[in-house]
Amino acid sequence: MKCIWRRISKCAFTLVELMVVIAIIAILSGLLLPNLFDMREKARRVNCLSNQNGIWKTISAWGLDSGNSFRPIFPKGNLGGTNGSLTTEGGITPKMFICPTAAGDYGIKPAGTLAEITDSNSCYNYFASRYADDGDKVIICDMNGPNSQAGIGTNWGGNHRKGMIPQGGNIVKVAGQGMWVDSINVGDSTVSITNAVIVSAFDSTTIYLADINPPPAPEVGSTATPDVQNCGCGEHGGTGPILHNPGEPLPNDKKKK
Repeated sequence: MKCIWRRISKCAFTLVELMVVIAIIAILSGLLLPNLFDMREKARRVNCLSNQNGIWKTISAWGLDSGNSFRPIFPKGNLGGTNGSLTTEGGITPKMFICPTAAGDYGIKPAGTLAEITDSNSCYNYFASRYADDGDKVIICDMNGPNSQAGIGTNWGGNHRKGMIPQGGNIVKVAGQGMWVDSINVGDSTVSITNAVIVSAFDSTTIYLADINPPPAPEVGSTATPDVQNCGCGEHGGTGPILHNPGEPLPNDKKKK
């Protein structure tokens, strides 16, 4: 009996050994957990960019529909919502309008159908005034947080935060190039929202949320002049699409010089 007890006691941990193991686990956890967060966020950024690339492919295919030879290259109005241009036939789903990071931070859930997309369940801005030769211009990008419009400077990065600090966002250009753009407060940034090239790529005043219905164009013969109008959703108060100037060709008919 004594021999058996001695064998068991030789195989057991002492209190000191157990404390050493716990200390090693604690040290490793402290080293790995911060990196684990960064790795998960990088994976979400890739997923977010994949969503935007999928939307870009869909709107590009929309402009190539052989059944409608008068279509512009990209939809000139909203993508989703009650009057949205896109349908499920293009292989797009409401989940593609959701940024994974923003969904976790703000509790954003996808709409049930494309027609039900609103500014509260879409995470991306759409630049609706682009032409085929605007290859280096941004056409789709992350919002600056819920119900917002992205812009140069501090109006960027709200979809992807670390703590409460905006880190940046994804953009997709007309030519199909997708990339990550850091916020101005991210150290050691090589491509940030204030770079001259990025500022030029954002050059536009016609920014739609995915669901926004553009205001009706003025009737021919009216005295209305082009102006920046409210987008109509009642939540941003200000910026929206530019109205058509009577006397000039419609935007769908004229070619950009």
